[in-house]
Amino acid sequence: MSRTRIGIGLLILLLTGALAWIIILDRDALLKTSVASANGSNYKLELPGDMLPDQLNDNASVQYSDATTGISLFIIDDSKEKIASFGLDYDLETYMKISTRTLDSVGLHVNSRIDIDGHPALQTEIEGKRKSENCKFILTCIETPTFYYRFVVWSPSDRFESNKSAMEAIIQSFSEENGVVKN
Repeated sequence: MSRTRIGIGLLILLLTGALAWIIILDRDALLKTSVASANGSNYKLELPGDMLPDQLNDNASVQYSDATTGISLFIIDDSKEKIASFGLDYDLETYMKISTRTLDSVGLHVNSRIDIDGHPALQTEIEGKRKSENCKFILTCIETPTFYYRFVVWSPSDRFESNKSAMEAIIQSFSEENGVVKN
């Protein structure tokens, strides 16, 4: 073989390797999203790069899913001021209890106290079904000075353990922005 052919072969091999590397890096990239919801909240999340917007819940301000991993999520934000205007007196435990019932009306769940972006939160895992598929949910309710957030992330039950660290990373990436968006 001539040196020219060997050089061209090596160049093609290097370009193919570089393209494969770029594809791998892009797949692991994070999608950073900022949300200014209709309810007046303002927050940020970091999602795996393969997640796409989806329609999962009519009340959610954020809704994404990834067909490859099976991970889906939505976030509902409720203004404390609006809750109080209905004559309701919620605390984080009450909000979590109501949120748990929306996913599982009969189960008993152990809530773990955690911290998300410096805010108190409660979290539990719930087994259930979504579109007739067995799923496992991580429900996290976060209390900030002006909002309660219901963060629901789930995966098919058979992929839950392999997806759990990615799901927890999504939850931990939540950060409420200073100030509130005025409508």
